[in-house]
Amino acid sequence: INAEYMGYNEVGDDGACALSQLKEAPALHTLTLNLSGNQVGDDGACALSQLKEAPALHTLTLDLMENEVGDDGACALSQLKEAPALHTLTLDLMYNEVGDDGACALSQLKAAPLLHTLTLNLSGNQVGDDGACALSQLKEALSLHSFTLVLSRNQVGDAGAHALSKLKEAPSMHTLQLVLYRNQVGDDGACALSQLKQAPSLHTLTLNLSENQVGDDGACALSQLNEAPALHTLTLYLMDNEVGDNGACALSQLKAAPALHTLTLYLMDNEVGDNGACALSQLKAAPALHTLTLDLSKNQVGVVAAFALSQLKEAPSLHTLTLNLSENQVGDDGACALSQLNEAPALHTLTLYLMDNEVGDNGACALSQLKAAPSLHTLTLDLSKNQVGVVGAFALSQLKEAPSLHTLTLDLSKNQVGDDGACALRQLESHPSFKCNVQY
Repeated sequence: INAEYMGYNEVGDDGACALSQLKEAPALHTLTLNLSGNQVGDDGACALSQLKEAPALHTLTLDLMENEVGDDGACALSQLKEAPALHTLTLDLMYNEVGDDGACALSQLKAAPLLHTLTLNLSGNQVGDDGACALSQLKEALSLHSFTLVLSRNQVGDAGAHALSKLKEAPSMHTLQLVLYRNQVGDDGACALSQLKQAPSLHTLTLNLSENQVGDDGACALSQLNEAPALHTLTLYLMDNEVGDNGACALSQLKAAPALHTLTLYLMDNEVGDNGACALSQLKAAPALHTLTLDLSKNQVGVVAAFALSQLKEAPSLHTLTLNLSENQVGDDGACALSQLNEAPALHTLTLYLMDNEVGDNGACALSQLKAAPSLHTLTLDLSKNQVGVVGAFALSQLKEAPSLHTLTLDLSKNQVGDDGACALRQLESHPSFKCNVQY
């Protein structure tokens, strides 16, 4: 049963109580209930916990966002641990009134005998270090291998981060996503979280520490994740954390992670600068890296950095690259440098965000040479809010000559391409060989 469309419908505790009777469906094994934006409250949450009595239920998703659910409701929902067949559980309690006591109760889900995949969204509640400490006890769930814990917009500090680092002790954990966006985590907390490198089976890790106080010292600590023996996919969100060139230099050491093949670094709105970006270009030496996303928007990055980042063309296995350099000072010379990515031998998917970078016709002409990339089949170029004119538009229309290209997305909005440039760009849209989306 998939009841996705019950959000914002004035469903209260009586309605939730009625829905709990779905437990009597004898063959029901997968249930999704979206009750977001209603008035379920603690009593309704208590009623929904009766779904634990459904004999065949193995996959349950409950979306209770914005429902005035507090600690009592969270305590009741923890009784879902008694569901005999439950192996996959998603509880979305975003923007409710769950505090440390409620988080502590939810940690008892560790006793669910078959639970292997758990998602808990407690964003926008009143969870602090004590609640984070309690939730770290989910490490004792014997079968749990995939865990997503969202604690954005709470009051978790370094002590809570220290506690959550104990998830490294979970015996079966291979996939972990910790979202601590907009809390009070500093360099000590980041240092503690770097110890997740000791999780023996962990192969996929996402850490969202955006809008905290990680700084260069915290970034240096997180670079130690390069010691994780099985880690092959790593995503780090460090937006707005006062990370400078020293932190970026440290993060470039992730190139030494032995199994890493997919890396995403979100460093938007920091102080990385040219030196930090140059250091990050050394990720080209990562032996197994085939997919890389670098977000360096709003970081005072200029021509020197663009040239350094163009050397990612030397990464031997790299086939998918996303570079976000929006709102920097790349200019025409930087765009010319980035056009050298056409020499990357294995690159088949390239996304370049160069919005608001003072790129003009010369830069656009240079970027049109990406048509020479031997394996490139998917290209996204965002050149919005620049100074590209008719000449640049004509040059970019020649991307239709790229031998392998089948998908092109080109954003030239808020430039000066004029009618003649628009006419040239329409040739791309009418080209029979590939899918094209052009904005101008």
